[in-house]
Amino acid sequence: MPRPQPISIVFADPKTLGAAVRLVARLGGYIGRRKDPPPGHEVIWRGQAQLMTLCEGFALGKDSIGSTNYG
Repeated sequence: MPRPQPISIVFADPKTLGAAVRLVARLGGYIGRRKDPPPGHEVIWRGQAQLMTLCEGFALGKDSIGSTNYG
């Protein structure tokens, strides 16, 4: 069975602190439409929790990639 290809989303490097906060808020569900208010503390908190989970998974996966034989 062929291995599924990973989904890749490319984000531009944030130029300001506000841009970095909006990227984290997007992970928490913030849509960021033109008339939306700035992201609140709850959506930033959810985004930060999601980012930490992604970082932990990346760290775990990075160590196991070389030791697993897929085919």
